[in-house]
This record gives sequence, C-alpha cells and structure tokens, in this order.
Amino acid sequence: MSSCLTTNLSQANDSTRATFEEKKMLLGNADIVKLFFEILIALFGVVGNALVIFIIVRRGKRKHAGDHFILQLAIADLGILLIAFPVVTVREKASLNWPFGRFTCLYLYPIVEIFYGASVWSIVAIAVERYRKIVSLKSSGLCSRTNSSSRFFATAVSLWVASFVLFCLPLYFAVDYHPRPDGGEWCGLKWPMLFEKIYVGWLTLFSYILPLIIISFTYVVISRVLRQSSSFIKTMKQENEDFVKKEQQGTRLGSFKNSNRLENSRSMINRKKMNRLYQNKRAKKIITPLVLVFALTMLPLNILRLALTFWPKIVPEDYFANVLFVVVVSTMFNHAANPVIYSAVSIEFRTEMKSLCHGGRGKHRSSIFSW
Repeated sequence: MSSCLTTNLSQANDSTRATFEEKKMLLGNADIVKLFFEILIALFGVVGNALVIFIIVRRGKRKHAGDHFILQLAIADLGILLIAFPVVTVREKASLNWPFGRFTCLYLYPIVEIFYGASVWSIVAIAVERYRKIVSLKSSGLCSRTNSSSRFFATAVSLWVASFVLFCLPLYFAVDYHPRPDGGEWCGLKWPMLFEKIYVGWLTLFSYILPLIIISFTYVVISRVLRQSSSFIKTMKQENEDFVKKEQQGTRLGSFKNSNRLENSRSMINRKKMNRLYQNKRAKKIITPLVLVFALTMLPLNILRLALTFWPKIVPEDYFANVLFVVVVSTMFNHAANPVIYSAVSIEFRTEMKSLCHGGRGKHRSSIFSW
C-alpha cells in the first residue's frame, strides 16, 4: 500500500473531505469489519515474511544468491505491513487529524514509500537474477559465493538508495504540516502547479509499468530458453544412446574401453545439464506466481492513483469507500502472499518449515528456492 494513495486523498478540499468523513461515520460498523479484515491480512503477512527471514538467516553461509534476493523481498514486505500499513490506515481513517506530531509528519511520513519501491524492485531483481543464470554464459553456476554475496550487497544498496531517491525524496518537497483551528493537526502534501501529476506519472512508471515490462520480458525469455533446453537435452540423450549402440558393435577391446570412458563422460555432462534444467524449471515455478500476483494485485492501486490525480471528484461518491477498501486489500495481499507462494512451490522451504516446527535445523545445503 503506497502512501501516495492517501496523499492523493489529502489534495481534496476540507469541505469535500468533511463530507467524506461524515459518510464514513455513518458506516461505522462496516468500517470496523473492514479494518479487522485488513489487520488480519497484515498479521498473516507479518508472520509469513518473518518466518521467511528467520529461515533464510539461520542458514548462515549456506545462503545462495536466490536466498539473498528472497530475503530482500521479505524485509521490504515486512516493512510495508509493519510501518506503511499503520501510517496509511491512520491517514485514511483520520484524514483530517494527524495524531503523530510534526516531526513524524515532515520526516518519517514520506519514508514509508521506500519499502514499496524496495518490494517492487526486489521482484525485478529476482527475475533478472534468474534471467542472468539461465540465459547468460554464466549459466553453468560456477560463480563463487563470494562474488554472489558481493553482487547481492551492491544490488541491495543500489535498490534501497534508488527507492529513496525515486519515491521518497520528491515527497519531502511537498509534505506540509500545520495545526487546525479546531485543535487538530493536518499532515499531507501540497504540490505546486502540475507537480502532483508529474510525480504520480513518475510513480506509476517506475513502480508498476517499467517493473512489469522487465519481469514479463525475463519471464518470456526464460520460458523460451527452458523449452529449447528441454528439446536439446532430449536430442543429446538420443544421440548418446545411438553412440553407445554403435560403439558396442566394435570388435577391438581397447576401442571399446575408450568409447566406454567417453560415454561415461557424456553421461556425466548430460546429468549435470538435466540437474540444471530441473533447477531452472523449479525456479520458474516461483517466478510465475510472483509475476502474476504482482501484475494483478497492484493494478487496482495504480488505476485508482491515476483516477484520484485526474478525477478527484470521485472522493465524495458513495462507492468510493468500497473501492478504496478493495484497493487496500489487493495491495496488502501482494505483500502477504509471497510466503504462501514459497510454501506451495518449494519442497526445500516446506522442509525447513517442518524442521523449524520440530526445533531442528534444516539440512539442505542447496538453495531453498531452487536457484
């Protein structure tokens, strides 16, 4: 849930906001049910992402590149559910009164957007890393862990810095705080001229459109390479079987021994390729639902964000509260569903979960996400 959604709401004038508040007061019981449902999803996501973080961290030096990026995504999602969600909820339910004070409004309120950017681009990093492993010349998996760790550290730092610059920094030039005549405190954004529309367009481009294009492209290429690899390995196996049959027809023992060694070498290479293909297919099982969940659950938020920017008159409409609830739930589901995806597609992750429940320690030395 992007804080920009509720900051779009803050652009409406006080009379419009007051009308909206009155309608929300008339639906008090419904609001309680909605809030309870939102909190339930948030708690489910917090527990799930906390377990993912704990399982990966306790692996210690056994972590692989894929584990690092999944860890990055879980941290970002946890930050959204623990920090961004409460702020957005308060901003939505008490839109005319900011209860956290001046310092929090001016310096901490804009920072929640960094978790959203980090979450989105962590998914991009996962897709790009899998693309690099499968498509590039380094697909043999011979990269050292040191290089993987260094690459992850550089990627993680760049990702968080870019998220701050792209999503948070512009908000510091627009955030405003002032006491209200009735004794309350107002906190929101006051954009000069057309800067609100520019920022919303910028946010939509870099938090949804561009990430979706990148992960969709990598997914299509990965799928194509995997299909080609399957066909190639089947051909190699057939050629290897034909080779063995021909060599077994030879009459010289020395020639047969040499051919037998060559056949064993070919078999070993084929087994490695089969194992790599098997791992790649299993990794694709994680990427597929991540892409679909991101594309579907984040679409309502971006549509509503653009609608609020170019058509703010929808705020006082009777249906707006329900639309806002659907958008919030859909966005929260995006950040809470990833642990469920891991549990559904990763045998290693389920094994680690069972080991954790029984107080043991996981024995898998390979990546728990089949990287």
